[in-house]
Amino acid sequence: MMRYGRLIAGVAVMVAAIVMTPGSAWCDQGSTAPPSQAQPGTAPLTGPPPPVLLEPRQIDLGYANPSRIATGVIKLRNTSSRPLTIGRVQPTCKCTTPELSSMTIPPGQTVEMKAGVDLRGSLGKISKTINVFVNGYSQPVQVKIVGEMGYAVRCTPAEFRSDVSAQGNLELEAMDGKPFRVLRVNGLAPSIISQSPAGADKAIRWTVAYDLTVNSPMLDYYIIETDHPDAPVLDPRVLGGELAAIEGRFFTSKLLFGRHNTNIGILRAGESVEIDVGMVRADRTKPMTWEIRVPDLSIELVSLEVDPKDPQWEKAVVRVTSAAERDAPLVGAIVVRQEDLQARMFITGRLMPARTGGGAAEGGAEKP
Repeated sequence: MMRYGRLIAGVAVMVAAIVMTPGSAWCDQGSTAPPSQAQPGTAPLTGPPPPVLLEPRQIDLGYANPSRIATGVIKLRNTSSRPLTIGRVQPTCKCTTPELSSMTIPPGQTVEMKAGVDLRGSLGKISKTINVFVNGYSQPVQVKIVGEMGYAVRCTPAEFRSDVSAQGNLELEAMDGKPFRVLRVNGLAPSIISQSPAGADKAIRWTVAYDLTVNSPMLDYYIIETDHPDAPVLDPRVLGGELAAIEGRFFTSKLLFGRHNTNIGILRAGESVEIDVGMVRADRTKPMTWEIRVPDLSIELVSLEVDPKDPQWEKAVVRVTSAAERDAPLVGAIVVRQEDLQARMFITGRLMPARTGGGAAEGGAEKP
């Protein structure tokens, strides 16, 4: 059996070519910088908070599909006897986009805030903060956003550290109550620890073993394939250890993607999937080249537009097409180059041969 240390050495060049530092895009899931850090160089915020009541107390996204932008709504009520003017609204990470129905709150009245959280490709618990600054008050109103990103089959843990344990168990549970089978774990037959109900061909809950010392050429995502129609591919993230030093070499704020992963689900030979991703380019006058580092897959840029809500960012749409006549887990990278700069985003899923009898495409886990 190949030891983990040897495996790292054997694939260091491959991994170095495709990784990004966790959180090097818009933000990490748990990023909640305190208000005093919202504007570096300012004094700590003091004084009473604004007379604003949140209804409800926070935005709870619940169990949200990581293939889509999660959205929630909250109301801000003015509990004072005079109008309040909102000076600015500042989320603590780029993944969060707030929209207010009005920047003025009449006495005793409310304004509505809609918030979108773009953590597509991420799994697990989330915690975000939006700071709402009211004129005349130094302390912001803090709007908390909580929830969990997960597919129809929940994977626990949603990420794990290779430098802590190269072996362990993953709990898989159908959140919609539909029984399913575990087909493969990282390309191999699953090692089943337990299931519920026991002895059935399909089950609601499975416990399967993972082993990073076996068949793990790509150590950043662990691919689990199921026959659940809404969760054909699960991709818990693998963090830690010797990869961190390699990842750091490829991060630059001059050229970066706003996501570290996209799960496209099942992609058959002869079929395509379109992926949108936010990106930052310090110099928009220089040409870019795109590539996908997966054999028998091709990529083309469909469109590139400036984000109207934040001109610092652009929205790129790319089309990935498969010519891979094989049934295999997919872990690779989408790479964009601009002279000596590079940005990378992982792509995960399952490759399958072309269909023989026609019919509609399964579509990826990444759906518009």
